[in-house]
This record gives sequence, C-alpha cells and structure tokens, in this order.
Amino acid sequence: MKNLISRLFGRNKSIPATEMGMPPEMLKGLISSLEKTKPVELDCADFFALLDEYVDVLLRGEDVNEVMPDVKHHLEMCGECFQEYEILVSAIEAAG
Repeated sequence: MKNLISRLFGRNKSIPATEMGMPPEMLKGLISSLEKTKPVELDCADFFALLDEYVDVLLRGEDVNEVMPDVKHHLEMCGECFQEYEILVSAIEAAG
C-alpha cells in the first residue's frame, strides 16, 4: 500500500509535486495521513458520541490508548474533532 501511495503522490519522482498543484508540505501531510489510515475508522459522528466518555477516561488518568484506541486515533487524524475536544477539555478545566 505504501508503495502505491508513494507512486501516486510523487515520492518516486515520476510526477513532481509541483506539477500536481500541491505544495510539497501538503503532499507529505496527505501521504502521512493515508499511511496512518486504518481499514475501519470512526467517523466524526461516532467520535462525538464517545467524546464525553473519552474525556472522562482521560480525567480519571486511565490510558486512553488502551481503553479507547479508536477514539484516540480519530482524534489524532481529524483536526476539526481535535478542536472540539480541546474546547471541551478547556471548559472542564475552567469549571474546576
């Protein structure tokens, strides 16, 4: 899979990144995200359904990688959900 992604996105220099219309940094980020993608992923709706539970696990000091690895993975992959997560954590911390 990685070789296919590399060929498609110019790592083997068959198609220069500049000819694809994307800055090289953006291409590297896209390739990195594709390489981290799992066969089955949570979508954003599933993530939000589990977000409160995830934050509770985190606040109890439990290892979220063990307890809720799919939620943790989605959080690492999705910038929009990560922002919502940060807002929720900030609100909880502000409330004391």
